Amino acid sequence: MFTLQDLQRAIRQGRIRITSHAKEEMWNDRVGPQGVFFTVLEGHPEVVEAYPTPQGRPFPMMLVLGWISEKEPLHSLWAYDGEKRMAILITVYRPDPSRWDETFRRRKR
Repeated sequence: MFTLQDLQRAIRQGRIRITSHAKEEMWNDRVGPQGVFFTVLEGHPEVVEAYPTPQGRPFPMMLVLGWISEKEPLHSLWAYDGEKRMAILITVYRPDPSRWDETFRRRKR
């Protein structure tokens, strides 16, 4: 498994790959890569969920909650290639308040 610090180190060192899906979602949500990186590095980031061995996926993953601004939460889903120490941005989205609690840390049931 990897840590938030591993992810931050990879971003700071430029060891990042952004999937085409993540690029599309950033476009849809009008947030650029630097905005996403900000939320992971400086936007009070928290790991919401960790997936050590996601089924059918080659790398462990984590969902990170960060804040673009005080009232703008952003979720980003990352995978991590430990061998290459590479962060892979899978998707990005602004969490829907109807699907997440008021902290955006837990899904509503």
